[in-house]
Amino acid sequence: MPTKGKNRDRRLKPGEEEYSGHIKTIIQLAIETDAHRSEIGELRWENIKLSNRTATFIDTKNGDDRTTPLSS
Repeated sequence: MPTKGKNRDRRLKPGEEEYSGHIKTIIQLAIETDAHRSEIGELRWENIKLSNRTATFIDTKNGDDRTTPLSS
């Protein structure tokens, strides 16, 4: 059985969220969905359902698909 990895407890420092344009949107999406950078990079519009406010990340780090709610 693999050993348990290190827990991460990284929080944004003051001013880190003060980006502009698409970067700010990507950072907000990462914060709200707890998605990895690679998962966000692979996200496609066909995997976003605005009608029920969900995003499905395909083939995530553990090999499974993951659907997560999106805030309004």
